[in-house]
Amino acid sequence: MARAFFRNFDGPKWEVEVDVTYRENHGSRATVTKHAIETGANSADHIRPEPLTLSLEVGVTDNPIAVPTTQNDGIERVTKPLFTFQKTKLDRDGVARAGQIVTVSGNVLSGKLQRVQKVYEEFLQRQRKGLLANVETSLLTYQAMAFTDIRAPIETVGRCVFTLELEQVQFDTLALVDAIKLPPKPKKANGKPKTEMGKKPGADVDAGASENQDLLTGIGNMFSEEPESMSSAEP
Repeated sequence: MARAFFRNFDGPKWEVEVDVTYRENHGSRATVTKHAIETGANSADHIRPEPLTLSLEVGVTDNPIAVPTTQNDGIERVTKPLFTFQKTKLDRDGVARAGQIVTVSGNVLSGKLQRVQKVYEEFLQRQRKGLLANVETSLLTYQAMAFTDIRAPIETVGRCVFTLELEQVQFDTLALVDAIKLPPKPKKANGKPKTEMGKKPGADVDAGASENQDLLTGIGNMFSEEPESMSSAEP
């Protein structure tokens, strides 16, 4: 099975590659309405997809076979002699004779790793700070995954099988509404309201108040006049 690879969802570069993936569990659910819907209705309006989930069991060790691509500070690959042997050859009489001594060299890892601790700290920081990650698996590559649960049992020093629970964060596009533009307020000069040419400050207000007063006076006069008596009318 391909090794799981974790990368940053958004922001600066961040990567974690585990040494081995033991198990992947991919989950997808949807919530369906419990009420009956009309015949011919759009079923998509009554089914709500839930966030994708991912469960992983991944192994990390301080003594990997190959140099890891991430969290590899303090280790390097060097060439060292592995073993030696001596060649033999047969002479004309068929007797084995000692021949050349051959030394076989190979690439080995030098230094000491603390990958288990560093990987755990990386996962923990992601969870505590609410940072999202993209996760590459053997089946899918997930985006915007949040670490909901991290289990790190240590049975052997320098080796850990992490159990990770992740859930995808869903994003929605918000519709932006243009704000209502109000007319600009008249500017003030030297603390006084700005007036138009030929008008005095407060002229419109005084005129409106005078018209209202005249209207109220006329209404009052209508009710104050006594109607003529029907008996005084001449035949």
